Amino acid sequence: MGVFSEQARVGRKAAEVGLHTSVVKHFILTPEPIKTRYVKKGLSRAEALHIEKRRITQLMSSSHVLATVQYNERPLPSVDDVVRFIRRRSNQMRDTGKE
Repeated sequence: MGVFSEQARVGRKAAEVGLHTSVVKHFILTPEPIKTRYVKKGLSRAEALHIEKRRITQLMSSSHVLATVQYNERPLPSVDDVVRFIRRRSNQMRDTGKE
């Protein structure tokens, strides 16, 4: 691996850690109600990783904006892009009664 490609990999790795952490930080510091929903429980690590990869692919194909970069080959969005998407999606789900 060349020096430049190694620098790009290290830079992307730093962005990976920072992006989802910054999105979580935003919602912790913002007084908004947060609900979590577990899609599956009681899975082995191998099963969970398999389901996660499949679900990320599904979400990307339906134009979701993801804060994770695992299995995500798209350019990384900004924290504001992810937060905006989450809020818009949350409002849509609330308006249609799919919470």
